[in-house]
Amino acid sequence: MNHLPYASVTGITERGQSEAIRNRLRARGLEGVSDRRLVFGILGSRKTLLDRKLNKYPHRYPRAEQMSHLFTQSNPMDPLDLWLHYCDDTKEGDTTTLFQRVSEAIEVCLPEEGHLSGVSGPTGIQINAVWPDPVEMAKIAAEFPEMDICLQVGPRAMEQKPPNMPAFYEAIDSYAWKIDHVLLDFSADDGKALDLSVAQELAYALRSEYPCLGVGIAGGLCAERIYEAAHLLCSIPRISTDMEGAVRIPTDGGGILDIDRAVDG
Repeated sequence: MNHLPYASVTGITERGQSEAIRNRLRARGLEGVSDRRLVFGILGSRKTLLDRKLNKYPHRYPRAEQMSHLFTQSNPMDPLDLWLHYCDDTKEGDTTTLFQRVSEAIEVCLPEEGHLSGVSGPTGIQINAVWPDPVEMAKIAAEFPEMDICLQVGPRAMEQKPPNMPAFYEAIDSYAWKIDHVLLDFSADDGKALDLSVAQELAYALRSEYPCLGVGIAGGLCAERIYEAAHLLCSIPRISTDMEGAVRIPTDGGGILDIDRAVDG
């Protein structure tokens, strides 16, 4: 299990995007300056990966046929940290388990030889689901011990179990010793700005209660917001961040990733 903090840029749809961002950071002498490792997130869902349905957001969700290419390292001696962000958009009545669906989604991302290795396949997985079964999450962590396992706690999850209620912490407690990270996502990729005071209070409470659990924040983070969030990042050690919606150029198909804004953030 890996609890190291990270700074993630999510929404990679072309292999050159992640390398371009890392190269620009290196050119500015910024890579490795903070204690957060650089992670790139690639979005996938039950519909796009397993059901192979028409993709309404091609600038956010790559086709299933692209995934193994995106997760293959072009330079094994200088690998990228590539995570699959899996949205479990299943319908009521589905008889498959979360473990089965996640395993199938990871299989789609692997090269033809069909196994995880040090140079190909996801290095981590973020599961975007509303309070999934903790037993299923534990199975996923046990099956893929070499991968970072992260649970997104998004707006719908916080609506069901508000962070100011005991039920929220009881839910987190059911995952805390099974996974590596939780991402407190206040916008769920729509770029909506988070309330930094709320984020700071909640992140601090979780870090204090679960020192071995990585905690991340997301919600409208970009260059402008990062400066506002600087106090939060400094006051809570080892906090992770994730950027997606706020570093996109609005277009049909989900918005195009703006590499300049991603680098500045």
